[in-house]
Amino acid sequence: MDERNYIDILDNHGFKCEAFIGKGTYGKVFKASRKNVIYAVKIIESSGKDKLIGENVKEARGPHLVKIQAELKKDKYYLYVMEYSSMGDISKIKEYSDINMIFKNPFLEKIGDNLIRFLAKQLLYGIRTFFQGNFVHFDIKPNNILMFKNLVAKFIDFGFLTQISEKKGQKIIAGTPGYITPEYYYNFGEDSDFETLKKQDYFAIGATLYNIKYGKRLIEGYIRAENENERYRLKDYHYNITMDSIQRAINNIQSNPYQDEEFTEFLISLIQYNPEERADFEKIVRNKWLNKNTEEINKIRYLNNNDENHLLLELQKSDFLINYKNNSRKIFEQKNIVNNNKY
Repeated sequence: MDERNYIDILDNHGFKCEAFIGKGTYGKVFKASRKNVIYAVKIIESSGKDKLIGENVKEARGPHLVKIQAELKKDKYYLYVMEYSSMGDISKIKEYSDINMIFKNPFLEKIGDNLIRFLAKQLLYGIRTFFQGNFVHFDIKPNNILMFKNLVAKFIDFGFLTQISEKKGQKIIAGTPGYITPEYYYNFGEDSDFETLKKQDYFAIGATLYNIKYGKRLIEGYIRAENENERYRLKDYHYNITMDSIQRAINNIQSNPYQDEEFTEFLISLIQYNPEERADFEKIVRNKWLNKNTEEINKIRYLNNNDENHLLLELQKSDFLINYKNNSRKIFEQKNIVNNNKY
């Protein structure tokens, strides 16, 4: 269906199309207005599965899940009317940092620990909401996490959201290449229990934080399969790519001498090859790195509720001005020693 048809569908429901936002798992998303209020409206063709998605989303509610304001149906189309984010997804955070030129020191990473832990806490408490209803998201990635007022992070795109029984024998649902675990390719997730399946979301959060922190994907080298047969044929290749990429990522995480060792431990605990070795929720939320600077971060969070840009800047500056001052000096001293030894 071409874009004009989508615009007509919006118009038939009293919405004015403002812009095309993007394509989700089962449809397209538009920025649309009605009665001077801006929404994000997702349009999908109806089927039994799509209806189930709507029902699941209604059951799985929480402060870190995007609000669905209305669910409309016209002929063979469903419209999910959701709250609109002017900031976009969390991958934009690096763009905000680059544009504002906060850091003059080229040897320091541009995404600080305070900002990363601020995001990490929200994501972890967001998936706890899923787990409380025995849901697994299965498609966590930067593009599926939006930033809202006061820098609240919320999950979107519930196309793979699945309610899991406590019994063994469940199957892992494939999400987005680059955020899928090695055990999916090892046996396509057959005969998994709920605790194992939850660790799909832990792994994806680790991959998401890696992407934000280091500016690159945790796993690269996939060949997109067009059908089930091709996906099965490529599974050994994708399994090996995933295992090799995880090892390279772990080496990269461990190779930064100025990185907080507790952050290194935290991130690696999320992306372990073996799901049994990945940290469970209770161990993750008790992590020392995750709980550092809580009081300071909370003070910054409520400085100015109407200016998210300002909050981003303050979170970034707090980390670098306080925690990295000494490391910055060490880096420059070592650089000068190297340069002086050349002559």
